[in-house]
Amino acid sequence: MSADPESVAVNGKKEIGNERKERKPAENGKGVVKAVPAGDSLVVLEQGSKQGPPKEREIVITNIKAPRLGRRGGPADKRTDDEPFAFQSREYLRKKAIGKQVSFVVENKDPKSGKDYGHVFVLAAEKKPEDLSVSIVSDGWAEVRANSRDRPELEGLVKAEEAAKKDGKGIHQDASANVARRSAAANNSELYESFKGAATHAIVEQVLTGSTLRLLLVPSFQEVKLLLAGVESPDIRRDEENPAPFAREAKFFTEHYLLHRDVQVYIEAADQSNLYGAVVLSGHNIAEELLKAGLGKYVDWSGNKSAFADKLRAAERFAKEKKLRLYSNFVEPSKEKRVEEKGKPRVGKEFVAKVVDIQSIGTIAVVDAQGNETKINLSSIRPKFASSSVPPRQRAAGAEQEPRDAKTADQERAALFEAKEFLRRRLIGQRVRCVLDYTRASEPRDSTRGGKAPAAAAPPADRGFYTVYIDKSNVAVLLVEAGYAEAVFHRPGEPRAKDFEDILAAEAAAKKSKRKDADQSYLKVNDLSVDPAKSRAFLPSLKRNGRMRGVVEFEFSGARLKVYVPKENIQITLALGGVRTPRQGEPFSNESRKLARDTAHQHDIELEIYNQDKGGNFIGNVYVAKKSLATTLLEEGLAQINRLSVQESGLTTEYSIAEDSAKKSRKNLWKDYDEAVEEAKRLKRLEEREAQLKPKQELVDVIVTEIVDASTFYVQIVGPEAEQLEDLMKALSLQAEQGPHSPAVNEIVSAQFTEDDAWYRAKVTSVSGGEVGVFYVDYGNSETLPTARIRPLPQELPKVAHQAHPAQLAYIRPPKLADDFGPESAEYLKELVWGKTVVANVEYRVDETLFLSLGDRESGVHINGALVKAGLARVEKLRGKHLQPVLDKLREEEDVARKAHVNLWTYGDPGSDDDEL
Repeated sequence: MSADPESVAVNGKKEIGNERKERKPAENGKGVVKAVPAGDSLVVLEQGSKQGPPKEREIVITNIKAPRLGRRGGPADKRTDDEPFAFQSREYLRKKAIGKQVSFVVENKDPKSGKDYGHVFVLAAEKKPEDLSVSIVSDGWAEVRANSRDRPELEGLVKAEEAAKKDGKGIHQDASANVARRSAAANNSELYESFKGAATHAIVEQVLTGSTLRLLLVPSFQEVKLLLAGVESPDIRRDEENPAPFAREAKFFTEHYLLHRDVQVYIEAADQSNLYGAVVLSGHNIAEELLKAGLGKYVDWSGNKSAFADKLRAAERFAKEKKLRLYSNFVEPSKEKRVEEKGKPRVGKEFVAKVVDIQSIGTIAVVDAQGNETKINLSSIRPKFASSSVPPRQRAAGAEQEPRDAKTADQERAALFEAKEFLRRRLIGQRVRCVLDYTRASEPRDSTRGGKAPAAAAPPADRGFYTVYIDKSNVAVLLVEAGYAEAVFHRPGEPRAKDFEDILAAEAAAKKSKRKDADQSYLKVNDLSVDPAKSRAFLPSLKRNGRMRGVVEFEFSGARLKVYVPKENIQITLALGGVRTPRQGEPFSNESRKLARDTAHQHDIELEIYNQDKGGNFIGNVYVAKKSLATTLLEEGLAQINRLSVQESGLTTEYSIAEDSAKKSRKNLWKDYDEAVEEAKRLKRLEEREAQLKPKQELVDVIVTEIVDASTFYVQIVGPEAEQLEDLMKALSLQAEQGPHSPAVNEIVSAQFTEDDAWYRAKVTSVSGGEVGVFYVDYGNSETLPTARIRPLPQELPKVAHQAHPAQLAYIRPPKLADDFGPESAEYLKELVWGKTVVANVEYRVDETLFLSLGDRESGVHINGALVKAGLARVEKLRGKHLQPVLDKLREEEDVARKAHVNLWTYGDPGSDDDEL
């Protein structure tokens, strides 16, 4: 069946053609125009569907041809431009037909594309149906198809085309009148800045999901993708065959109301990929309608940007109460659940607190007025390294991050240090305003192995991500502006920072000014705290510097700090001189460390260095706001004066006043302090120590059998028992024929020494597999042997005491083997004593250890003094009149070494004794 267009009146105009007789067009369907893809085609929602969405028909108007719109989506090489006047042609038909009720007559169907070809008539009450083919051709927005021009029944249509050409209508105008669509030239941030807050006219070109649209902004003709602010509908695009529940319904809902309609758009937010805003048609916000129908869920971060936020939240509450669609299984939380949720931080909650720690470029710690410490993660930013890697979320599925070489890793560490210092200078100790943007679940970790925690472990608290303001400045924006951080890539609907648009704008500005480009070098900080040998080389220059600026980075204890020294670009370990704080595990150790942290952590300080200990740690004074940190600790009773080293600090009087004040107030360490009792204890200790150290004439001949280092060695005392040892060893050799023995730790066994294959008494120190660690109790040396070289100790052996006695040189302190000049000191001691019988005076004993003064009878050399004079030992700082003669003699030898700058004295004073009597 075909309709005769010549017989149809057009909007009351004069009938076209020679026939005057009116004929009602034949109908084989009615519907409402949903979309207008081109100037000669429409998508019609057919009436009569009883269940589900109405059937859609795409109808191409027969016998005419309108200019083709170009292809906009897909790969760049597949895109095409609009034909001249294609957009105006489409607009003419869109404005005439969209949303209107029509009838249609289908003449044929293309089985390949599924499109229908026929006639479409706009229906209106009390008006004659309008044949769209006649209207389009008459107004010049399409031409009659060449293969239809000779058909007699289309004579009127051809004449209408000729009239339009004569009058220069539509596509017959001069080419200069053509208007072509164009893609958006501006990026999202620029577009947002141009249109934010203002109502903008737009045409809805495509509905991707219920809450994602493609728009054409008019009159700029910029094409944009817009996500509705405050709502996210189920996504139909991820799986077309099995979309999320209600995804198709949400898409149809939005298409039905908005597709190819003229709307008002409010652009309210932007990120790297998308714009967010409100779309309003005839006073109705489609986001509100979606929420009210239960076809979307409220999104906090973008909803809070919207001028319609209150209405959107109310619409979602309505859908929950009515249990509509997405909320069909919604259950109001129980009272207990509400109480639990009430205790959790709410998105949007803000509080003011003081910054106490910069943990990393994106994480700080703050303390509120009640003293509660909170870990704050900065929202929506990540560190920008010297060689920026692709963020995990933007990596291809399964792709691993490329391994970094050592140089790149060093650059990244240096860049992070510089960024952290940038943040520290602006924030530490300052009051900031923190606004919670979102939370994320923390994955449980096994802190001992770095893996996942066992199932029984309590789940860690959610991590809070905040926007932080200092005065009126956004901290995240400051970092991005300076080029130390970049914006995180967020998925649509994902929560983000309150001022995310400002972060993006700052990122664009940083890129434009090329701040912190990939090829920029960063100043590498030398960490001397892990290199004692290197740190000693810095002592002379640091002493000469006097007071220097520094930053306390970590507190190992109240009096032991890690400090960054900007002038030298080094990190050092610094011990507060002249005081002692409780060690870990001792009472008040935590309180002492906390006071040091609260007072000095990451603050700008002044420090002066005057010495160094054997481990390469510097000794000196630290001043915070011009007050000694040690004085602060002493005032609070969280440190004690070290009487042996306080003079070197130059603050003896100040420290004494501070400690006396704490004692009188009985603070912390002094809570049970009684001056009379403490003085009596001190005097008793001195008496006991003096008695212990009182020189004695206990001369014995000894043989040095093992040198661990110059401060620890073993001796045999020449005498009857030493002679019995030879008989014992002969007895052991006779037992060697027994089978191997599997010993236990601490068992005394017979062991075959590796160097001479002789058998000796030994104590088992370890057993591992087939190997046994032994200590030779008559000689002092140790080794590891296979079980084949172990025998049980015969029961019938003569009873002889163990002959190896642990010993140290009295009144002096040589370096340990691992310390500087430790090997040289041990070697010199060996040169003086090895293979000889030397005379020893047992000056005193501490437990089983003999403290000896050694002498060589033949040469007359005093071995203790020889080590001191060679600069391979220091004189201990001891007190007592009875010790003065021997100490004075040793100190004379020490002065010789010091003035000659030999060995330990090469760089000056090697350090002070930290032990107090």
